[in-house]
Amino acid sequence: MGPNTERVDAMLERAAASNYWTEAEAQAVLETYEASGLSVAEFACRHRLVPQRLRWWKKRRAEEKAGLASFVPVQVATPSPEAQQAPGPARMEVCWPGAGASGWSLASARTRWGGW
Repeated sequence: MGPNTERVDAMLERAAASNYWTEAEAQAVLETYEASGLSVAEFACRHRLVPQRLRWWKKRRAEEKAGLASFVPVQVATPSPEAQQAPGPARMEVCWPGAGASGWSLASARTRWGGW
């Protein structure tokens, strides 16, 4: 058993004992899982991991690679004097390059989800 194998085994033991995985731990677990050739259930069982957590991290990584989920910087614009004086509910628009505005407002969100 080489030092690298011992390091991976120690990392898997920490992951099994933890309620939370750091990005680095998740990456190491996923790399080890992918190299194993095992199913999620079998890999999780062998290493005393929760299969749902492994699936969640797999899904998250796939979404990140596809560009579906990521953190992006946000710019908050200063509202115009007219907007500051406008009556009615506040409105928030989410815009991203090439996709336009979402068209969601806080008022429509309150109506859809029962208010808050």
